Amino acid sequence: MSKQGLIQYLCIMSNDKITLKGVARIATPVIISEFLEEALILTDSILLSYKPDVYLASVGIIDAILLIILAYGVALNDSYQNFFARYENQDLVTVLAIFKNAWKKFLCSGVAIAILILSLTQLGILFANSNNIIACVNQSIWFILPLALLSYTSMWLNSFLMGLGHVKLLSIVSICCVFVNGLCGYFLLFKVKSTLTPTSIILLTSALSELLAVAIMWIYIRKRYHHRENGTKIRHQKLLSRTFSLASIYPALSEIGFHIGSLVLFIFCTYFFPQNQVALLSLIFSYWGLMQVPVDGLQEISLNYFAKLYSNREMKSFLSYSRQLIRFARGCCIILFVIVITSDLLFEDWSNIKFQGIILVFLISLFACGTEIFNTSLIVRLKNDSYMIGKLIFAILATGLVLIGRFLLHVETILSILCPFLLAQIAENVYCSIRAKTVWLKSRGI
Repeated sequence: MSKQGLIQYLCIMSNDKITLKGVARIATPVIISEFLEEALILTDSILLSYKPDVYLASVGIIDAILLIILAYGVALNDSYQNFFARYENQDLVTVLAIFKNAWKKFLCSGVAIAILILSLTQLGILFANSNNIIACVNQSIWFILPLALLSYTSMWLNSFLMGLGHVKLLSIVSICCVFVNGLCGYFLLFKVKSTLTPTSIILLTSALSELLAVAIMWIYIRKRYHHRENGTKIRHQKLLSRTFSLASIYPALSEIGFHIGSLVLFIFCTYFFPQNQVALLSLIFSYWGLMQVPVDGLQEISLNYFAKLYSNREMKSFLSYSRQLIRFARGCCIILFVIVITSDLLFEDWSNIKFQGIILVFLISLFACGTEIFNTSLIVRLKNDSYMIGKLIFAILATGLVLIGRFLLHVETILSILCPFLLAQIAENVYCSIRAKTVWLKSRGI
């Protein structure tokens, strides 16, 4: 959480009751930042939807690979950001010294992880049964490398700026990146003749937008904080660096597991679904990512709320707190749903299946709001086994229903994937809500 968010959180936590206004004051900057990141992915998907289906279909696999590469960087960004937010007022010189040396950690990690994952992907493609989508992925796979390295550099700079509360600057940078990415993508895809595939062009324009973000953030930091640097060596700096690395491993592995599941899903669809349906699924998942933003943005905030409740032994307030958080998240989901529907009507052709798919991911997001809030409350009470059982319920039920829909009912549209996901999400939501209420309202132990 940023310094600004931390200050607001402490002020609001001094009150007896949580309000929607209080949640909004803390969550809005985080949600805006994540919204703009998802808007970048959505822009790419919309541009590719005007090209042959194979290019949009390959984006699902490519995005999953990229997110696997970036998972450790995201976790590392959070670790450094939390440190910078907590110590900025106490010792800015120390913060600057640690930030200055952190680039090695980010860049070296990015290079090693990117080369490893891309090499394994290339090896897997060699032994896979090739089709049009796999061939397209093979043509574009190494264009992920510059984007991944620039993203790691961007996360290094972002951790410092977000930690010190420069939320408005980062929002402006994100808006510039979305605009540059869309503009460059449009001209390179539709106005300029090139031997590169559309998927490769999209990866290059994304890298260009990340380069712009890195340049703006670096110039701002140099102008704002250069005079505060004094070359002081920090005691235990290597120990701190090692601590940040170790603290980032578990969150990264959790994210990697999710993205591997997405990768497996798209590879499965590549071989067992029509190409146009795989392309449509990629577009629907881009919409889903946008509507999922409030869920992801509220996780850390809800963690702080529930930790405060438990430390003060205010177990009876659990239901009112969780209801307010869920209500706010669902309100944001509804707003984003309206944005998605509007953009689809403006930029895309109408399709009944696509409309049904958007409705389904909207419903999944609404249930996910409650699921993730309850899951976070279980983690606060150290009920990791219950958390894992909920995830297993989702994974097993979704997998089983997808296989039944495809191979027994012979449904070859995205509905055979999204309907099982909705049912699995409902099942996980029911389990987690019952378990969380039992733990918080009936159990006295940890």
